[in-house]
Amino acid sequence: MVLHPEIQQKAQALIDRVVGQERLPTLSDRPSLQYIDHIVQEVYRWSPLAPLGIPHKSLENDVYNGMFIPKGSIIFANSRAMTQDERIYRDPKSFNPDRYKPPSAGGHGEPLPLGQFGFGRRVCVGRFLADNSVWIAAATMLATLNIGKKVGRDGQVIEPEVVFTNGGTCHPEHFECSITPRNEKAADLLRQSISS
Repeated sequence: MVLHPEIQQKAQALIDRVVGQERLPTLSDRPSLQYIDHIVQEVYRWSPLAPLGIPHKSLENDVYNGMFIPKGSIIFANSRAMTQDERIYRDPKSFNPDRYKPPSAGGHGEPLPLGQFGFGRRVCVGRFLADNSVWIAAATMLATLNIGKKVGRDGQVIEPEVVFTNGGTCHPEHFECSITPRNEKAADLLRQSISS
């Protein structure tokens, strides 16, 4: 949201319209907050947590796209390559939750990313819990917080340079930002949710 305040504002306006400012979003609000879903899916696509997933081992000789895979081969599903494929995603380097909207709603109807929780028989058994947890955290943060660029002591806006780690897992390296409650009512909702 630091890099895309317009996305944050659009999400906050939707949450205010659907949920109001008297309570926090719940999973029962999820069907009415599809844009928040699209933000979460775009986070998964834009920077997969595990870009190479979990290694798999072939149980028998196989052929895939004309390539012979011997029994016992270790196989990595390259999620990053899948989510950055220009044949599937227009401008894959850009963060654009609207890419998932159908053309009839002004979007491109691009497919939701797959693979962030694994593939096949080894897919994460906790994927639904994890996805719901990420969604509720994102919806709560968007409902209650303004996340933006930090202003330095000299009064100048600090432009963050977002750099991601490389390896088995991927996350942004430390960068400066500002996180403040949207208003006093939002701060009260956060305090109540933490104390309950």
